[in-house]
Amino acid sequence: MEDTQAMRIVLSNSRAEGSKVLNSLKAATALNKVDVFTKISAVNKIDAKGRISIPASFRNVLEFQGYSGVYLFPSFTSNAIDGGGLELINQISESVERMQLFAEETDALSTALFADTYNLSYDQDGRISLPESLIEHANLKDKAIFVGQGRKFQVWNPYHFEEFKEKVRAKALEHRNLIGPVENNRMKAEEID
Repeated sequence: MEDTQAMRIVLSNSRAEGSKVLNSLKAATALNKVDVFTKISAVNKIDAKGRISIPASFRNVLEFQGYSGVYLFPSFTSNAIDGGGLELINQISESVERMQLFAEETDALSTALFADTYNLSYDQDGRISLPESLIEHANLKDKAIFVGQGRKFQVWNPYHFEEFKEKVRAKALEHRNLIGPVENNRMKAEEID
């Protein structure tokens, strides 16, 4: 009888421990969901001092990456501002480090990437002050929209973004076969070139 009661206590404790482990796994899974920038934010106002609020969901990703600030730089492919956290800046840095150290192309890319990168902290309301050079590059006036792109995000003039979105949807549809396992993507990308 005592053995049966002891067994019940052990099973009860095991269920409680199992439940704790399950809840921990659920919490970890939920946290992993904030590891990338997703969605398009509402249109945010830029005040007279050039301050704008970073969407809360984007700040959550930045803080999950261990940084309560943001890296911003002019986009190479559009009139927008590219942004991200520690993961993005580390990925860019590692990519440059894999290039030949003293090659002109390495210097050019490194300068283009890092010389115009701003490391900005946001205040308690989630606002940053956009540098004038970034405002000019993205042709921002009094409003901007944040667009999640996975490991990075972009800041756009809302009107220019609508035009861009139409173009990229058509392009994405045309190249949808590139989505799949990484090994297959490399081969398909080489076939397109």
